[in-house]
Amino acid sequence: MLSKTEAIIYLANQRGCSEAEWFRSYYTFNFGEFRRESRTPFGSLVAFNEHTLKEGRTLSFVHTESVKVLLLPIVGELNYRSGDAECTVDVGQVSYTVLQGGTPLELSNNYTSNSIHFLHVCLRADNTIHDNYSRACTSDFKDNSNEFAPLNVSADELFFIGKLNGRKDVVCQRKLQQSGVFIYQISGTCEVNGRILLPGDALSLMHVETIEFEALTHEAIVFVGEIPFRDGN
Repeated sequence: MLSKTEAIIYLANQRGCSEAEWFRSYYTFNFGEFRRESRTPFGSLVAFNEHTLKEGRTLSFVHTESVKVLLLPIVGELNYRSGDAECTVDVGQVSYTVLQGGTPLELSNNYTSNSIHFLHVCLRADNTIHDNYSRACTSDFKDNSNEFAPLNVSADELFFIGKLNGRKDVVCQRKLQQSGVFIYQISGTCEVNGRILLPGDALSLMHVETIEFEALTHEAIVFVGEIPFRDGN
């Protein structure tokens, strides 16, 4: 069993939350007005948010520092706008945007009758960047049970998403040197290196080479990120 200094679990019911009639946002790490000593960034991973947004509505953010933003729809199609750039991503796709500090980001639901549900992930970027840019890719995780499909959007970090079936063991090897592993349970229930994760729970791991997953429910969906740790993180 990993020691507490090597493994930290972030329980779903201890996340920050903002909500109104038209949206609900959960924050795994400190974000906006939510502040807890135990919810500081994990390396360069500064925010991991889960949003539900009603039709015809927009969430707006301005990050004070330069960030890399990963947007991953879970239910429905997400429209995002930043500066002159605008794009739409659907379930099975992911967008990756690098924003200079102070650049507005608008996340919109353009449907007329349905809510959308998506992940909004932020990583600290080099403050010397001079241009915003964006790219998107498609993930085939829905068609590959008990495998982790790579989200090929960044050369600095590695991201994966997997759909795991009940009582099937899946073993992954850490790929990046000097990195920690962050795991977020999107749906279903999994056991990860001896820790049970329910929907909305997260787990960070340091000093591990192997990560062992066992789905305890049918079609558990898991997000995994390998986050570099460098001097100053």
